Amino acid sequence: MAGYGTFDIKESITTSVVELFDTMLDMEATPFDVQEVLPVDGRCIIGALSFAGEVIGNIDIQLNDQASRLVTAAMLGMEPEDIEDDEEIKDVVREVCNIVGGNLKSGFEDVGLQCVISTPSITSGDDFEIETLNMDRYDKFGFRFEDQVIYVELAVKAADHVAPEARAKLTAVDISKFTRLDIIQSTGDTVIELFDIMLDMDIEMSDSEGPKDLKMEKTMGEISFAGEVTGSLQFMVSTEFARLMTSAILGMDPGEIEDEEEVKDVIGEVTNITAGNLKAAFNDSGLGCKISPPHITTGTDFTIETAHMDRTERYAFKLRRHEIFVEVCVKIDDMVEVVEEPLAAQAREETEGPASATAAPEAAPDKAAENSSAAEPAEDEEIPEDQLQVLLDIPLQLSVELGRTKMKIEDLLSLSTGSTLVHKNLEGEPLDVLANDTLIARGEVIVENEKYGIRITEVVSSKERIESLRRDPLKASGD
Repeated sequence: MAGYGTFDIKESITTSVVELFDTMLDMEATPFDVQEVLPVDGRCIIGALSFAGEVIGNIDIQLNDQASRLVTAAMLGMEPEDIEDDEEIKDVVREVCNIVGGNLKSGFEDVGLQCVISTPSITSGDDFEIETLNMDRYDKFGFRFEDQVIYVELAVKAADHVAPEARAKLTAVDISKFTRLDIIQSTGDTVIELFDIMLDMDIEMSDSEGPKDLKMEKTMGEISFAGEVTGSLQFMVSTEFARLMTSAILGMDPGEIEDEEEVKDVIGEVTNITAGNLKAAFNDSGLGCKISPPHITTGTDFTIETAHMDRTERYAFKLRRHEIFVEVCVKIDDMVEVVEEPLAAQAREETEGPASATAAPEAAPDKAAENSSAAEPAEDEEIPEDQLQVLLDIPLQLSVELGRTKMKIEDLLSLSTGSTLVHKNLEGEPLDVLANDTLIARGEVIVENEKYGIRITEVVSSKERIESLRRDPLKASGD
């Protein structure tokens, strides 16, 4: 990728952090060279966000508990001891991630490398380690402030086979496609099939809400979504089971595994496949997004949280005494223009027979009934505006036709409770929406607030609808 090697990542991150501390926190942050990020004392909090597009990877910002409280107090204008809610700390760390990551994203785009960033996630705990796999470049930065330290880690690479002119496009999306997407089918079924095919293991769904042993040694793979859908997918198993999975794929005994990187690679690949299938489901629904490389977190005491999501789905699986946990946290990106397609017709509880659902609009004023017999214009005349208004006030009986069939009278008389009527319509075909038995649209069945409705997928043109009413004024007036 042209420009990738020449972009000064160090200057971008250093400038962002120093200016952030100066302008927003009224503190002096002094950069220092680090060979490796040293473990912090006590509880640690890490904010992380991912890049996707022509540059992919992750940026992590790490502080200990005292440093995070100091930064939060300075940003919120209070004393550290006055902070009572960890959510305030997490929100501030997320904001720091957004600022540093956003500035870096702008720097990439200035040299022609288009990318988007995910919503920041927060990992906190006393014992864990995070690693981003298979990157081309790893950078570590340290900054001292008020006797504290903040670390920034970056792991990135140029995306494979991406045209230089490719750009991330934010377009209007239908939020109903997001809310109706069956995430369990895209993730749960994927996990079961993956274990069956790749590992020859027959796992099943479980109703477990979390690990029985909260202090167990565990391995978690996490992938972020960025684009029109943003969020994360987490795949977590015990480290013991992670080794069993690795041995099954590599065809060896668990005791023969000497390199923990092999275990991390397997968990990363399983997470990648699961998130990839969900990404494909989002894309098929018209919600464009990309996925980051997998984060791998190992340890005994840690939690990972992606806050302020529209949908959070958690699934558990089991194989004998072993458990597998998958969590999906996603939302429509805040920068995306969202449209919400309204219901075209709302079916009422009463029906007009075994094969139709009807909805009768509210009765029109008496004036409309008095004028319903207005003279019909000539075939080649346009309808005057005043007469058109009369037409618009006319009440119509709307019905949704599920299908039609023909029967002999003897077959009709033989119907009883439990009999089945088979229509000519095929499963999945759109349903006809009729106004006084005149076709005006077609749609699909949806359920909202425990009521059935029809989402319009095809509409007959307004001219054709009016012409059909003009040809049969008695039908329009309801006589």
